[in-house]
Amino acid sequence: MDMEMNEADLRDRLADLGYGPDDDLSRLAYYSLPNLPMLDTPEGGQALSELVAYHAAALVVIDTTSRVIAGDENSADTFHRL
Repeated sequence: MDMEMNEADLRDRLADLGYGPDDDLSRLAYYSLPNLPMLDTPEGGQALSELVAYHAAALVVIDTTSRVIAGDENSADTFHRL
């Protein structure tokens, strides 16, 4: 879940990391600026759970967390809900 970069940024970043057209990224499920409910809500949790199940994901990376929560980013309750 990338809440910062657009597709052009992603291409540049992958090239900087040494990835190219011959690399197999077929197992990478990448969401750039996804339109999901806030993840510290039941609806957001359900939406993310469905994506994880759909892709059989073993790992989920969320960058940047503060952009996927509705509550105060400094509140323990916000992160408890997340």
